[in-house]
Amino acid sequence: TDTDGRLVGLISRVDVLRAVEYHQQSDEAEAVAPRLGASIDELMNKDVPTVHADARLEEIVRALESSYQRRVIVVDEDRRVLGIITDGDLLRRSRYAQDPGLLRRLRNLVTRQKEQMVTLPYGGETAGQLMTLPVITINPDTPLSEVLSLMLRYQIKRLPVVDDDGRLQGLLGRNSLLNGLLSK
Repeated sequence: TDTDGRLVGLISRVDVLRAVEYHQQSDEAEAVAPRLGASIDELMNKDVPTVHADARLEEIVRALESSYQRRVIVVDEDRRVLGIITDGDLLRRSRYAQDPGLLRRLRNLVTRQKEQMVTLPYGGETAGQLMTLPVITINPDTPLSEVLSLMLRYQIKRLPVVDDDGRLQGLLGRNSLLNGLLSK
């Protein structure tokens, strides 16, 4: 039946994600353990680091360090999602990507080592210049199978969860999504 075909397709996509996850070090283990549940509201992490578009490099890195997550969501004054910045974005886009201080702090973020804080160069770069656009978002009522399709299509591990007005509610990671799909 059509339902059986969709279930087989969903299971095969879950298998693909698991294979990718097996061969790639997952960064969800960084600070946030996968959540359990059957809905996005239960599965998403609600403690998401944020910065405003005018935030400078030091503020962005501090937001990353405050939660040991490797991404920060750029929001406006009303918490509407504007963009996202990952540690990889900083390495690709920042003119300070080769600065030993930034490299050390990003390494400490990944390894969770506590070293003496190195102050970053004060530059004119802002979160608005470094963020990735467009940001693919989901609503709390998005079906989990659709979330899986989005993650696979765009090759992303996290999706910001927003309300109907685009305000940030949380962040849904791949491991938590897999838990939700397999709990059904």
